[in-house]
Amino acid sequence: MIQLPVQNGRQDIGLVKCGDKMKKYINAMNEYLKSSSDYRYEDPRTGEVFIYSRKGTYRKNGRVLVYRGRAGKGAGPMEDYVFSDRRVAVKKSEEIGMNGRVHTTELGDGTIVYIPGATEKEFKRWYKENDGRDI
Repeated sequence: MIQLPVQNGRQDIGLVKCGDKMKKYINAMNEYLKSSSDYRYEDPRTGEVFIYSRKGTYRKNGRVLVYRGRAGKGAGPMEDYVFSDRRVAVKKSEEIGMNGRVHTTELGDGTIVYIPGATEKEFKRWYKENDGRDI
């Protein structure tokens, strides 16, 4: 069993006790989205973003990728975006530019948690683009 901090802006307001399902969910999301790279490149034709650990000249589909700068320090650990309180999730969603949209996920023990983004796909996309990783 793991315990995740429930955040309210800068203060912790309590803990969500989560079972193996939640731990599996977070680990799977982190594994899917993990990146240890530092440099961001973009395909000029498709706009697709690639992250590399070294600066250099890279090609995809016969096109030279355009360097877009350092990838940054990232979105932080997944635990910072899983909330037991809808209001806190809405506030975080607004902070990260998702206009207050949130979605829910039911854990194995029946607990409902709130995550920024209208859908899991939208959140995963944002998290990956912001170099989310488990720190």
